[in-house]
Amino acid sequence: MLSYILIAAIISLTLFIFYLINRTFEVKTPDKIKEVVLDIKSDYIVILSLDGCPHCTELSEKIKESSVKYTTITLKDNINFQFDSSFIELPLEERDNIILELQKLFKGGTILFPCIIVKNKIYKGLPNEETLKKIFNL
Repeated sequence: MLSYILIAAIISLTLFIFYLINRTFEVKTPDKIKEVVLDIKSDYIVILSLDGCPHCTELSEKIKESSVKYTTITLKDNINFQFDSSFIELPLEERDNIILELQKLFKGGTILFPCIIVKNKIYKGLPNEETLKKIFNL
């Protein structure tokens, strides 16, 4: 009798572990992904870049001549951020707001690099030429 209870407990525990593994690796379909809503309170465009990303390098080359104010935050290999000089020169309130809003973005799911944020609009990945011209007045 005790062996049957033990076997039932082991089977139940195994099924529970399979459930947790399945839930961990569950693919999120578009209807399950919540769209992240940001509210950047700065006049600067925020660019999230990944160290060593070829698309991020291409973006920075394309927007060098832009007259629009922007700041670049680069995610380094060791999961640290590198802020450019324009971010450091922003008022403390704006910097705090940007960091808090970016936390929402990182908690919210998928991020494609480069990621361009204009107020509450998020462009994931490298936009096409027309969109870049519109965003950065090129």
